[in-house]
Amino acid sequence: MLADEPTGNLDGATGAQIIELLFTLAAEKNATLVLITHDMELAGRCQRQIQIADGLIQQDTRSGPPTQTTRSAVPLRVLPSPPEPGSPAESAR
Repeated sequence: MLADEPTGNLDGATGAQIIELLFTLAAEKNATLVLITHDMELAGRCQRQIQIADGLIQQDTRSGPPTQTTRSAVPLRVLPSPPEPGSPAESAR
């Protein structure tokens, strides 16, 4: 399953329900869950974290081996966030 910023436009309570649903489905279906997020607390719930910046892997961290019944969830944390359109940083690109 692929979830790209699954809680980005949701209120906190609904976002928490969606995250629990994703982790539950991944475990029940013995599926890999790939989470793309800037939420470090959410990323911390995953067994593996890959940080990407400028299209390159900067860090690959594992907090424990996947089990037989659950594969690892992999959040991709893109650092830094892209500049806002029209900002000086975006113009310099």
